[in-house]
Amino acid sequence: MKKIQIALLALGIMATGQISAQEKRSEKEEQSPDKHFAKMDKNGDGVLTMEEMKKGKGKEAKDQENRFKKMDLNGDGKITKAEFLDKKNRPKPTDDERFEKRDKDHDGGISREEMHKGKMDKEERKDVRFEKTDTDKDSKMSKEEIEVRKADVEAKKIERANKPKPTVDDRFSRMDKDGNGSVTLDELKKGKQPEQAKNQDERFKRMDTNGDGKVTKEEFVELNKKYEEHKAKKAGKK
Repeated sequence: MKKIQIALLALGIMATGQISAQEKRSEKEEQSPDKHFAKMDKNGDGVLTMEEMKKGKGKEAKDQENRFKKMDLNGDGKITKAEFLDKKNRPKPTDDERFEKRDKDHDGGISREEMHKGKMDKEERKDVRFEKTDTDKDSKMSKEEIEVRKADVEAKKIERANKPKPTVDDRFSRMDKDGNGSVTLDELKKGKQPEQAKNQDERFKRMDTNGDGKVTKEEFVELNKKYEEHKAKKAGKK
């Protein structure tokens, strides 16, 4: 009896795995360029016109005009399937298209479960991004919330780009949380996301050259000097 139960359990696991694999294949096919082309080719004549690309795009219709011009390589006013499928020619998806791709149930919002589908990020990062974007805490990200978050990220990128590059002393001071002149592994990991914290172990070993369990400013400066020399040498070979 026990053997039969184990066999049935194994069959159940295999069946679940097969269903999951089928779902993944189905999802991949749904997102394939061929399917995308067929969906956009409203009259099914095998070519895309400007009107077909703009249809139903609302405020992103202008973006579609630019996409059309880039994809219409021979300038004949239509895009063939070959032109559309050419990877070098294929433009990046618009914000609306990215939103629709993630909004699996098409209810106008992206849930945490929908956010976790796909290969975009590690689960921990997705959760952090979800919490920051879902400002009204209704457990869904609307298009408006995503646009606000995107604008905020871009603004921070510009702010970082305009900031003066931190010196070696600045970087060491930032790591040295208690200001005692040395950095421990705990200090290095402090404030990091779980996935980032895992990577600090190897980084600490590289910095702690004498293996005494702490990184002094001298060790950090020396390591940074070697890194800059390596970077300059690598750039010289290009």
